[in-house]
Amino acid sequence: MRLNELLQRQGTPYKLNTNPCDVVCLSSDDFAATLGKRKLVCLLSVSKDNVIGLTRIINTTSKFYSISCMSPLRMVVSSYDDPRPARMLSVDGVESDFDHVTFPVKTYTIDESMCTYVQSKNTLVLTDRDAHTVYIYNTVNGTSRAVTNKNIREPSCACVGPNDTVLVYIKNKHAIAHLTIDGDVLDILINLVV
Repeated sequence: MRLNELLQRQGTPYKLNTNPCDVVCLSSDDFAATLGKRKLVCLLSVSKDNVIGLTRIINTTSKFYSISCMSPLRMVVSSYDDPRPARMLSVDGVESDFDHVTFPVKTYTIDESMCTYVQSKNTLVLTDRDAHTVYIYNTVNGTSRAVTNKNIREPSCACVGPNDTVLVYIKNKHAIAHLTIDGDVLDILINLVV
């Protein structure tokens, strides 16, 4: 469903056959939703009169959970039950791997790891809930950093924050960690109401 700045529903929503795992805007009128265990990504668009419609269904080889925008034509997705924890997916349905990134040798189950992508910095951020670690990868030169902190326990979902920073939800504290892409902890917002 589409909301205006007052959070009022606009136009006609689109009903998926199952609950989406995650949703990302690709442009002002286009977005995508992951349908994890069904191995599907739905591409949707919004018309000028705010009617949401299905543009395309992409059948994937992996179960994807989180999704973020790499460019208007390419997305970054986290996968589960797969040894590749993050992959790229084009709007044409082409799946590809990160050539210059070495991930932990681990196959995550659902909800154990999620990712986001900072477009302007070519940076992939991957959470590892059980290792209490946030991995930050430069996808161009292959450098990486593992961020651990006594306040980062069970990191879950992540998103791009202001000024190319990253916000990571800390599940067991109901908190948000605010990180730079270099892995510095700027702030921990604790005791958020869930």
